[in-house]
Amino acid sequence: MHLRAALEEAGIDAGPENGAAAMPSREARKRAAFDSALDFAMILTDPDGIITDWNPGAEQVLGWSAAQMVGQDAECFFTPEDRACGRIEHEMQLALSVGRASDERWHLRKDGQLFWASGEMMPLYDEENTHLGFVKILRDRTREHLVARATEEAQERYRLAAKATNDAIWDWDFTANHVLWNDALEQAYGHPLATLDTSGNWWIAQIHPDDQTRIYHSIHALIDGSGTAWTDEYRFRRFDGTYANVLDRGHVIRNNEGKAVRMIGAMLDMSQMQQAENALRQSEERSRAMLETIEAAFAIIQVKFDADDSPVDYRFIEVNPAFERQAGVDLRGKWVTEFAPDLERFWFEAYGHVAKTGEPANFENYAKAFERWFEVRAVRVGEPADRQIAVIFSDVTERRNAEERLRTSEAVARANVDRVQLALAAGAIIGTWHWDLTADRFTVDEAFAKAFGLDPLWASMV
Repeated sequence: MHLRAALEEAGIDAGPENGAAAMPSREARKRAAFDSALDFAMILTDPDGIITDWNPGAEQVLGWSAAQMVGQDAECFFTPEDRACGRIEHEMQLALSVGRASDERWHLRKDGQLFWASGEMMPLYDEENTHLGFVKILRDRTREHLVARATEEAQERYRLAAKATNDAIWDWDFTANHVLWNDALEQAYGHPLATLDTSGNWWIAQIHPDDQTRIYHSIHALIDGSGTAWTDEYRFRRFDGTYANVLDRGHVIRNNEGKAVRMIGAMLDMSQMQQAENALRQSEERSRAMLETIEAAFAIIQVKFDADDSPVDYRFIEVNPAFERQAGVDLRGKWVTEFAPDLERFWFEAYGHVAKTGEPANFENYAKAFERWFEVRAVRVGEPADRQIAVIFSDVTERRNAEERLRTSEAVARANVDRVQLALAAGAIIGTWHWDLTADRFTVDEAFAKAFGLDPLWASMV
């Protein structure tokens, strides 16, 4: 019921020609109508805004009884902000000047809760046009207001999302065969929205000829059926004549009879994504080829930590052929403790430190379980939470063995020299000589020259 109709129902009819209301002469009829309007809060005031009457509808809407409110200032059910700015005085002045003051705003209930009300204030006059006061009529419209605001916010979010996304969003009204597109159609594909043919036929015409029949049957199978979701890929013509590879997704809206009346969708240009995927695939193939051909062993390792965040194990997620050759067994996916339970603690600590801190490591260390020396370079890969590292290592056992043999040989040579010097000093050896076969040069030491009566200078030149 409209507020004006409620006023008339309560027995408050249009008064003089200025549109003000006049009190009826039949008080009983007025009171019955006033009390029966339970959906409307009707409040009567004197010219100063002091409440003189309060109907049951006001008690139901606002929470206060008539006994509590008669004699109170009507501004008590206005919000503190409205009281501070003199809102009720403004309404009374407007009602006196033009005959009514209508608005929609928040008001205050007895329990302190706010409600959204559709309100109207009108001046009251008697039959002699004497100003008696005002009637304030309120109707609780909180639910309608919140629904409208939520709808408006949802529409605003849709508008913002449509502007923000790179997807070309479309809204197809089947009844009118009209398609509404967002700005992305022009931004991503170059089609000017101002001159666009908005029929569904235009959209079909932009699909690559080799894809048209398939897409037409695909989408109409959904529209003519009972489903709601549609997804397909095809080539969509840009304004410059080139084609974009797109992923199109749509949702069908049906009426109560199940007939499709509308379809909303979003078209994503996958061209750049596919180019990026191809570039990534080529990069991965190059990396894989490089890892497969290098002699160094390579592996991706995942480190396991216990409840105290200490490294306790690690497994091989990915390995290259050189690793498999050096290991001699397939270790992919296996935990190292499965085949090397006595592996030195050093390996867990070294790999765990790299996985936790991200600090690269370079080292050589002996693995007794494998009876080999390894030169290792380890770096963290992926996200820190993955606890994964990339390891490049070489079996340097032969080099380490050769170095050990060289050190042993040098030690033996030094011992032999020491023994010869001692023997010479003790007279156990007459002398020593050296014949350089390459240069055909023969030299002797001083002891040899003296023993055989040779000139030492001459002997060194023979």
